[in-house]
Amino acid sequence: MTAAAIVPNADLLADEDIPRITMGGVTWPIPRLAIRQLEKVVPLIVEALPILGRIGKEGLTPATGSVIHDLGTIVYLALERGHKGLTRDAFDDMAMTLEELLDAVPVVMRQSGLFRTVKPGERPPAGEAKGTSQIGTH
Repeated sequence: MTAAAIVPNADLLADEDIPRITMGGVTWPIPRLAIRQLEKVVPLIVEALPILGRIGKEGLTPATGSVIHDLGTIVYLALERGHKGLTRDAFDDMAMTLEELLDAVPVVMRQSGLFRTVKPGERPPAGEAKGTSQIGTH
């Protein structure tokens, strides 16, 4: 299937509680991840955290082809869970900006359970980071 033929899952789009990302002007819901995705995504996220922090401070200098590929893998695996028929080849052919890719990673992180969203006025549990950075508790 070509990238143009893949459309977001309508059932997931109808559920407003499911977080979304935007790639190439298309909104894609990201459901919670299953073990199949977690066992691949979590190690990639843990490996990417220092690089994502550097991108936040140094700009795009640390964004090598390998880093972009790994970030793409993180997002693809999360999309694969809810959007049947999406292949890695089709994902790699999707139009998206680096900014969209970088914005998608924290959504996947939250859906993996590594980080959670802290609602306004809510205090994070003891031991959890509190802040507004891209990496951490939101």
